[in-house]
Amino acid sequence: VYDKLGYGEGNSREMLSIPIQQLSYVVVAKGGELTGEDIQNINRYLPASELWYLYKTRNVDLIKVRFNTENFDRDPVAFLKLWANIFSRYTDECLVTFFNMHMPYWYPAAETIDPNTIAKYIETNIYPYEQTGYEIERSSKLPGLNKFYEEFVAGAKLNGPISLARLFSITTPIWMILFTMLVLVCRKKLALLPVVLPTFFLWCTYLLGPVSNCRYVLPIMLSYPIYMILVFQSSRFSLAELVDDVTNGPELTGGKENAIR
Repeated sequence: VYDKLGYGEGNSREMLSIPIQQLSYVVVAKGGELTGEDIQNINRYLPASELWYLYKTRNVDLIKVRFNTENFDRDPVAFLKLWANIFSRYTDECLVTFFNMHMPYWYPAAETIDPNTIAKYIETNIYPYEQTGYEIERSSKLPGLNKFYEEFVAGAKLNGPISLARLFSITTPIWMILFTMLVLVCRKKLALLPVVLPTFFLWCTYLLGPVSNCRYVLPIMLSYPIYMILVFQSSRFSLAELVDDVTNGPELTGGKENAIR
């Protein structure tokens, strides 16, 4: 489809956000310990002298656009060796970088939208002419609804330690996936794990992105009923019974309901 529409391959740097951010943080945090050869190798791909002011904890875009794709495409193995070498020597810094980039997934009180990003254009609007050069303006026919969406995705509607709105926090669906998988493993219901794995693997692609915005976790939020079924099911419940109940409805056998309790 892409070939027929005339779309070519994307830039290689788009799949390297995590390694790029990790190398950048090591330069910023441990630059004084790096050898001249390290800096020289990093400079083949990134402007090491500029990273100290380009680096943002949860935003790699400013650095990624300066990544030398030509050098990478010429010898991808050399870049991977450089990254592996830095990772082996500065494992803690690289892991901290990874977890910091996904803070909204781990910590419920984290800001959904990073302060360093242009929040109002991420979910519900478009970039202005000054930033894109495109003479396109967006005007909502329902400004009140648009304002609600804007506040919702920016986290303004999710404030308060105890609130049903927390169900729509970025953190909640991720922990629901992990909790559901843990329950199934503890109950030795491994045959039901494939029900959860699609959304789990979808989330894994977000970690590699890296992306942590409201619109990405929406499919996982829509799966809440599935997680609840799996967690609160009868101990005798099986995948075959789940399929049968969904297609034919629950049966009553011998006065006992062979359905989800």
